[in-house]
Amino acid sequence: FDMAKEFMALSKADGLKPNVFMYSAFIWASASCHQYQSAIDTLRLMKIEECLPNDITYNGVIAACVKDGKWEVIIQMFDDMMRHCISPTLM
Repeated sequence: FDMAKEFMALSKADGLKPNVFMYSAFIWASASCHQYQSAIDTLRLMKIEECLPNDITYNGVIAACVKDGKWEVIIQMFDDMMRHCISPTLM
């Protein structure tokens, strides 16, 4: 998780604009380290930066929330996916 966080910071410092793949990878790193709040915050940042999340992005946030029992957030994620016409996928 720390290496992924450092990579994102260095990328931005070098003037690279993170894309959906970078953000999704970071979200999945957050999920694997039980950092659900980091996953949620990253999804919010993506939206602020107008980087559209995809099914892999949402699956990562959901996975992070499952590991920490954040069921109300999971329901919100599914609602958000439906609003953005993103079909849930099985991972």
